[in-house]
Amino acid sequence: MTVSGRRWRIRTPRIALFGPPGTGKATFARAIAARLGRPFVELLPSRLADAGNLVAALRSAFARIAELERVLVVIDEVEEIAPVRSEPAQPGGLHRVANELLKLIPGFRERDERLLVCATDSVRGASTA
Repeated sequence: MTVSGRRWRIRTPRIALFGPPGTGKATFARAIAARLGRPFVELLPSRLADAGNLVAALRSAFARIAELERVLVVIDEVEEIAPVRSEPAQPGGLHRVANELLKLIPGFRERDERLLVCATDSVRGASTA
């Protein structure tokens, strides 16, 4: 049995994981990568921001990842770089960072063997019952 989407004629799904801190979202993504036999890359916005320019750091990280034909990338704490677009612009240019991420994703997805997973502790607008 092959895991390739080409055999089954399906496109790689978009995946978002959410839940409280410490529930294993990144560990789950790492297990998926292992099962698929793909390298695992975890991007943490807080560490990317340490470089000073988050947009440039994000662009640089995706340029390095672009060298891999098969990979599973997880952006943990994605809410730090992808605010709700209907909210007013925040200081620090988070909308600019989110726009850069949206520009980078199509290039990343050019190869079917790449999977992008976003993980968050906060799902805005989700109801809890």
